[in-house]
Amino acid sequence: NRSFKGKILSFLFLLFYFYQLWILLHIILWTMANPECDAILVVGSKNSSNSNRLREVAERTGTKAWLIDTATDIDPTWLTGIRCIGITAGASAPEILVEGVQARLRELGVTQIEILAGVEENIQFALPVALR
Repeated sequence: NRSFKGKILSFLFLLFYFYQLWILLHIILWTMANPECDAILVVGSKNSSNSNRLREVAERTGTKAWLIDTATDIDPTWLTGIRCIGITAGASAPEILVEGVQARLRELGVTQIEILAGVEENIQFALPVALR
């Protein structure tokens, strides 16, 4: 039923919109809670709306931010004058990429990495039956 699919798609759009608002709030609160961080690395795809939003929000708070696909994208000059750099990741970025960024930062001379407590995310959304 076309009308039903339209309603489902509208619902999914709203869900996505509210998720984006949650991301915005997450970054703003994180930045406020960690004012000592001079920059943020966002691990995620350049074509990911979610990852781009994380970078944009960080920049809006006045924090330097870079969107990187992998640890090899880190430009060592970015670390010049940086006392603290935060790492966050887009929703679909695998944890192994974040771990790779941590390893690369160690190679570039970072001596201390602290994992901050965050919100545990384990939400999974099933595709509605009508769209399967």
